[in-house]
Amino acid sequence: MKKLSLCAAVLLLCLPMAASAQETDYSYYTKYAVKVILNGEEMDFTPPAIAVNDNTMVPFRPLFEALGAEVIWQPGTKTITATKDGTTIKITIDSQTAYVNDEEVKLTQSPFTSKYKDGNMYTFVNLRFISEALGAVVTFTKEPVPTVYIQHWD
Repeated sequence: MKKLSLCAAVLLLCLPMAASAQETDYSYYTKYAVKVILNGEEMDFTPPAIAVNDNTMVPFRPLFEALGAEVIWQPGTKTITATKDGTTIKITIDSQTAYVNDEEVKLTQSPFTSKYKDGNMYTFVNLRFISEALGAVVTFTKEPVPTVYIQHWD
């Protein structure tokens, strides 16, 4: 009985660590902040846009909504589905495979979830992939500060 109790205690202690290992530490990336300009106006993301492995990552909902897409979050599968003007994008947290109108696309950076300093969890997606899939033109400059420019027509 003591062995069973000890095993149960060890298991319970390990579960929170396993769950937190899935989260990305957002504070690590804050030194890689990126400015985002959509149709000439700076976007105010909370948390801010960040560079991860040479990809600009942003909280998913504000980006999709700014581009005029309808968004559905499916927590069971951790999948985001966005639609606009006959285009459907499906991405899944921690997967480098996305779908645009059921066509498979390999991502250079998978979407991820991270806890921000406000204590809330946020899901980050690749700004260039999402924007271009919805018909926008995306450019990037490093100087004087890293800035992504999105030109999107409605």
